[in-house]
Amino acid sequence: MKKNVPKLQQFEEGPLDFQPTYKFDLNSDNYDSSGKKRKPAWCDRILWRVKPRPPPPEDIFEEGDDDAAKEKKKNLLEDLMEKYPLKVVQDSYTSSMEYGVSDHKPVIGMFRLELRKMYDIPLVRLHAEGDWSADLDAMVTYSPLQPFPSSAWDWIGLYKVGFRSISDYITYTWVKDDQVYVSKEEIPVVGGDCVLCYYSSNLQCIVGISEPFKVSILTYIICFLCNSQLRPCGLPFYQHALSECSVLDAL
Repeated sequence: MKKNVPKLQQFEEGPLDFQPTYKFDLNSDNYDSSGKKRKPAWCDRILWRVKPRPPPPEDIFEEGDDDAAKEKKKNLLEDLMEKYPLKVVQDSYTSSMEYGVSDHKPVIGMFRLELRKMYDIPLVRLHAEGDWSADLDAMVTYSPLQPFPSSAWDWIGLYKVGFRSISDYITYTWVKDDQVYVSKEEIPVVGGDCVLCYYSSNLQCIVGISEPFKVSILTYIICFLCNSQLRPCGLPFYQHALSECSVLDAL
């Protein structure tokens, strides 16, 4: 089938070193014993490929760049993409014969991604200015630490400490000059430990991460937590608010 479908020819597949995964009698390791007696086949497969990189975008060039500067930036970006490719290696390709709830047996593929870092130091320095909370708009300052092909499509994301993916951002804002603002409506009201990340559209990766900083819990939530208690202990309001620290920490 792969030979007859051009799109499938772009994909790779590991060797079929496991027995056919279809068709089994339910809750059994026996192939089809019905009157049809279907021929065992590898109907469950895992195909994979690495998406080709697009050509260098035109917006890496800035107003005032002469032909020599444009050529230098273009060559730099192409060299980076060729020098630091994404490599995918399939470590295993097998099936799990112990499952019997279906007339198919599940197929499992284990892959290893290899991606070398492009730089030893960040390309951009980021800093969260002042105190952050959902009470006020917040400001981010940033500056390049070394030349790189920036773009008007670059953005700065707000992330929780320990995020796992670029798409895990709480909110983001497009870069402008050397500072940008994050609206208070987009800052998490329950607060937490966060970082800022600069994403490069041309390099398609994060090129700068700020030091972790604390986003404070929204003021009216603190007041609500304290005022919603009956306070049978008879403590003054401010002392009772301090006694609620364990509640705030739990958030």
